[in-house]
Amino acid sequence: MQKAKPSIIVTLIVMAIILAIGSILALSYLQRRPELPDNSYQTTVEDVVVVINMDPAKRVRLVNPPPVQADLQPGDQTTEPSAAPSAQDQQPAPTETVPTPEPTAVPRPDPVIFIDYVVQPNEYLYDIALRLDTSIALMAQEGIDQADLIAGQTIKLPVGNPDYCPGRRPYAVGENDTAYSISHRLNVTVEELREINNLDDNYTVYAGGILCVP
Repeated sequence: MQKAKPSIIVTLIVMAIILAIGSILALSYLQRRPELPDNSYQTTVEDVVVVINMDPAKRVRLVNPPPVQADLQPGDQTTEPSAAPSAQDQQPAPTETVPTPEPTAVPRPDPVIFIDYVVQPNEYLYDIALRLDTSIALMAQEGIDQADLIAGQTIKLPVGNPDYCPGRRPYAVGENDTAYSISHRLNVTVEELREINNLDDNYTVYAGGILCVP
């Protein structure tokens, strides 16, 4: 068996002594190091050992952190959250006022209509004009004269239209009629006749015209 060289033995002894001294120094340092309070740590600032105490109440923290923007490309812009609408913004938009359609005026019926009339024997225009709803003047306006009155023949007789005077009677004005003579004949006042038919201040009536009477 080959013997160990003296130099190796010496080297091992020296290393063992160095390790023992280092362990003793480290143990001594740990025993002498002061115990640090909670929320503190020790650091070296410009070769000076200092202890920093952290106050948990004053730590910086994020409140409502913004959502992570995924892979924005160059030139992309982030969207700022829109502000909550104010009470004024939340007011309903004014509704558009739809104009009320004006009622369409209903045209008044024609004052004169034609009925089938069978001529009686020995009948004259005067006889037919005894009716309130026709007159010799009205028949003349429609081209009827005495020569057309042939007994047994049917003619188209012009008369006042009852629909022209709802609730009243149509009266055909004769050639010599006046508002006063008509009111006297029908036993109504001339003022009532004027009001119903919108006569002018002179109570003018026209032969062949149609008046509405009570």
